[in-house]
Amino acid sequence: MTVRKILTGAQVLLLLVFLCCAAYLGKYAYDLRHASSEYDELRREVAEAVDASGKYEKYDENTADSGSIDAETVDPARLLAEKNSDYAGWITVPDTSIDYPVVQTDNNEFYLKRDFYKNKNASGVPFIDCECTPESLNTIIYAHNMKDGSMFAPLVKYTDKSYFDAHGSVMYGGEYKAFAVLRTSVGSDNEFFYRDFADLTEEDKYYEYVNEALDRAVCKADDTPMFGDRLLTLSTCAYNSENERVVVLAYAA
Repeated sequence: MTVRKILTGAQVLLLLVFLCCAAYLGKYAYDLRHASSEYDELRREVAEAVDASGKYEKYDENTADSGSIDAETVDPARLLAEKNSDYAGWITVPDTSIDYPVVQTDNNEFYLKRDFYKNKNASGVPFIDCECTPESLNTIIYAHNMKDGSMFAPLVKYTDKSYFDAHGSVMYGGEYKAFAVLRTSVGSDNEFFYRDFADLTEEDKYYEYVNEALDRAVCKADDTPMFGDRLLTLSTCAYNSENERVVVLAYAA
C-alpha cells in the first residue's frame, strides 16, 4: 500500500512536470506565431507607406508637421511613432530575416519580453541600450536569438567567415558595414564589457572599443572605422556556453 502511494505520488509529480512543460512550450510557440504575424503586418504597413511617401527615417516630434496622418502621404517613421512613442528606427540586414522596428526606453528590461505594442511576448523586440544617445557615436541594439530563427538569430551565423563577408551590409537609418564579430560570455573572467561603451565621443575610448573588438574578433573586415564614424553594435544570445553573447559591430558607410 505504501509503495503504491509512493508510485502514485511520483506519477502525479511527473504528470504535473509534463503539463507545466507542455504549457510553457505551447505559450512559447504561440508567442512566436503571434510575433511573426505582428511584424509581418508592420512590414506591410511600412512598405505601403514608403511606396506612398518615399520617406523612411527616424520620426522627430520636434520637427514633424502637426495634424493627423494622411493615408496617401504618410511618413512611415511617423506611422510607427504613433503606434509606439518608443520607436527609434528600423533595422534590416539584407538577405536575412532581420527586418524589425527598434525601440528605446529608459531601461534595458522592459522590452526583453514585450513586443512592439508593449504586450507580453517571449520574442520581445529589438531595443537600444538606454545609455545610448544620438550623440554617443555608438548605438547598441539587443534582441533575442529565437529558436525559429527570428529576431537576431542570424547574427550567430556571422561567426562563419563566408557568411560574414556575404552579409556585411546593415541598414539602420543608412548603411553600416560590419567590421567585426566576436563571442563573449557574461560573467566570465574574459568578458568583453561592450555594454560600457555606449558613449564613444572621446577619441581614446572610441579606439579602445574598436581595437579590443578587433583583437577579440572571430571574423573581421579589412576596412575599419575611424574616429567620428558612427558605430552600430548588435548583440544576441548564443547557446554554445552559458550566458554567451554574439556581438556584431558595424560602422556607417
